Amino acid sequence: MSESNIVVDKAALVDFIAEATGFTKKDVKVVLESQAEAVRQALANADVSIVKLTGIGTIKKNTKPAGVIKKSDTLSIPFPACITLSFKSSSKLKEAAV
Repeated sequence: MSESNIVVDKAALVDFIAEATGFTKKDVKVVLESQAEAVRQALANADVSIVKLTGIGTIKKNTKPAGVIKKSDTLSIPFPACITLSFKSSSKLKEAAV
């Protein structure tokens, strides 16, 4: 299996979706930006912990508690609680990548 360095960015997605749907690139760009903003706002909401994007995957917000890293018997480094994001791809996305 060869490794590829091709990156599909927002402009490439806009081009693909516009061609596939017949919508203008401007309209597609607005929809993609709106979707990204909706995901950001949902994850910013304290009550939301999971965002499901059907056919793409699930973004999960995890809270890691504060703790202490022990480097030795004499050195302990405290770290604050933080929020991390994890992504689990859908089975359709996994199948398409194979």
